[in-house]
Amino acid sequence: MEGVFMQRQVEGGGIEVVISELGEMVDSDDPDVRLLVLHNGRRYEGVPGTTEFRVTEFAEHGLPYRLPSVETATPRPRAMAFVDLMRSNDPEHIAEFQWRLGVPLSTIILAILAVPLSRSQPRAGRYGRLAIGLLVFIIYLNMLSAAKAWIEQSTISPALGLWWVHAAMFLFAMTLLAVQNGYHKRLFR
Repeated sequence: MEGVFMQRQVEGGGIEVVISELGEMVDSDDPDVRLLVLHNGRRYEGVPGTTEFRVTEFAEHGLPYRLPSVETATPRPRAMAFVDLMRSNDPEHIAEFQWRLGVPLSTIILAILAVPLSRSQPRAGRYGRLAIGLLVFIIYLNMLSAAKAWIEQSTISPALGLWWVHAAMFLFAMTLLAVQNGYHKRLFR
């Protein structure tokens, strides 16, 4: 380091200011303690507001400091590997696992749902059903998010999980397809 400036509070309300041309970090015997070795500088010690300061010039000055203990953080469910989520029984992990499985499934369901929602009447506007499709997507996503939160809070069973939302939306898509193709008329003859 070059042009080092360091200030710290000392006991009794005083401060210590160290200014040096160069500085380097050096390992010590204790793995939790390191030394900050400063070269060619000055050290000022005193109480602010008074004229009593002690000035010390040095060629080399070592300041030990303790490194904070680093604990291994448990990863959040979003950052965990798929296999680890699959093996876990924690509700948050189960919810994340089902969410990850549900993303491709919801893509397929939304693609099926796009077929009846994209069909327009001959004289209707080209983008007439776009708002309905967007509304259906928002409702689907909100239902999935709510179900995921309920699993995390253990409000609903993990076995029921997010699957009921996918099933409801798939049933809705199939019903729209049946109505569009006239299957409901054949069924109720």
